[in-house]
Amino acid sequence: MNKIPTDDLLHIGVVVQDARASARKFARIYGITDWAVTDHTPERLKNTITRGHAAPQHFLTATGQAQTNLGPVTIRLIEPRGGWTTYQEFLLTKGEGIHHVCTAVVDSARMAALEAWLAKEGVGIAQSAVLPDGVREVCPDTRATLGGFYVQLLVADGQRPAAKPDEVWKLADAVPEGGPLLPLGTFQMHFGVVVNDLMARVADWARLFGLAEWN
Repeated sequence: MNKIPTDDLLHIGVVVQDARASARKFARIYGITDWAVTDHTPERLKNTITRGHAAPQHFLTATGQAQTNLGPVTIRLIEPRGGWTTYQEFLLTKGEGIHHVCTAVVDSARMAALEAWLAKEGVGIAQSAVLPDGVREVCPDTRATLGGFYVQLLVADGQRPAAKPDEVWKLADAVPEGGPLLPLGTFQMHFGVVVNDLMARVADWARLFGLAEWN
């Protein structure tokens, strides 16, 4: 059965205006103090495609983790910096918020099969790029079918290399003396998605993810 793989919650991608300012807020509220930062310039990215067109992309990412009862939850802040990206589109049309959920690492053959199947299901590829470590990031345009956000998949053949950040922000000074305002010690593994047609979206989620039962 074809479906979008959901092997793990690799990260939650959040588009922001100012990554450092947002990272300080996450440190103050959730206690996420260490952020691995990489500036993805057009010169560092390869095969950048946005909505079917080759286009330069430029964005900065800051990645941090919160420790919870279910294990680490990874937050990736994304600051658009130029070119044509769905990150910039999102920021301009919606403001800051959750852009995507990254759910799996697949190999090139599996991704090719997924792209062909998604196209038949009416879901195109909104954005893709090959990072300096050789990993390809792919965002199918699942907004209309899932409720306003993208899914992201990582494509890597063989062992996935460990990416080295440009720098690490240490933001422990942003945490209040009494501790974070809303620590994520207990994490309920679900997402609330507001939709305008519940039964239509349930059918879409079942079709794309293979979810057969709903409570």
